[in-house]
Amino acid sequence: MWICGQLRIRGTSLRALALRAGVTHQAMSAALMAPNIHLEPAIAEAIGLTPQTLFPERFGAGGVRLTRTRTIQRSTQPRCDKVESAGGR
Repeated sequence: MWICGQLRIRGTSLRALALRAGVTHQAMSAALMAPNIHLEPAIAEAIGLTPQTLFPERFGAGGVRLTRTRTIQRSTQPRCDKVESAGGR
């Protein structure tokens, strides 16, 4: 794939981008096939392009996103309802 070749020329890979972005390499690979508003910029930046240039089929005139994307599913906040008090009962 052209994108992987461009990354290789620049001394990086999808796996390295995934590591920097804190996602699995499968998630980064999936962003090549399906819209991902969070990972597209990381891939494009690594190649020296904008997401609109790299994935033109996902954007319309003026850079407006055409495709729907999934919302982020993970939470960065711990779930307090699952934590027991250490001080006693």
